[in-house]
Amino acid sequence: MTRFKKIGVYLFFCVFLLSIFFNYRYYQTIKEEEQQFAYLFTDFYYEVDETIDSLEFLLTHDPEGNKLIDSMVSFLNQLTRIDFMLRRVPYYFFSEGGVSNSVGAAANYIERGTKHKGQFIPPFLEDGRLNGQERAFLQELNSFLLQVQYALNGLEKRSDVPIRDLDKVRFDRVLTENVYNEIHHYRFLEAYVKEGQGSN
Repeated sequence: MTRFKKIGVYLFFCVFLLSIFFNYRYYQTIKEEEQQFAYLFTDFYYEVDETIDSLEFLLTHDPEGNKLIDSMVSFLNQLTRIDFMLRRVPYYFFSEGGVSNSVGAAANYIERGTKHKGQFIPPFLEDGRLNGQERAFLQELNSFLLQVQYALNGLEKRSDVPIRDLDKVRFDRVLTENVYNEIHHYRFLEAYVKEGQGSN
């Protein structure tokens, strides 16, 4: 074997080993990203599920005074966790983040109040009980969260177990159509205002 052939074989062998190494590293990176997505999706799904449970407790048990404050603070903490997750999701998948979402908007309206169509909506804990307008807002929010959960599962009813074959593209589509779409948090405000008009 000539000297050039030996060098060629040696270079080919080196390139082959480097190729195996880099392909393996790429495979590991892909697997780690898939695992991180699975953790993120599962955490997000269960946060939504627990938030729905808390909201349904508020709506069915109608607590007052300190029980309402405790339940509402716990519920707002859950909304804040979901909002934080939603604001971080774009960083992980699309290199952008801090996107406003309907969950964060709802938490803000409940905690701080807002103004909509000329009507002042006070913070929900001001009087120690839920009035009809606040209940209408929360019922619309509950409907919205159920819609998100159904979309994540591709189902028409609530499920305690998330599907396992959801990919990043579908997850992004569900979030874009349901959570990052500003029209949804106006639904909550509209329900509040409409209930006030009906009771007058």
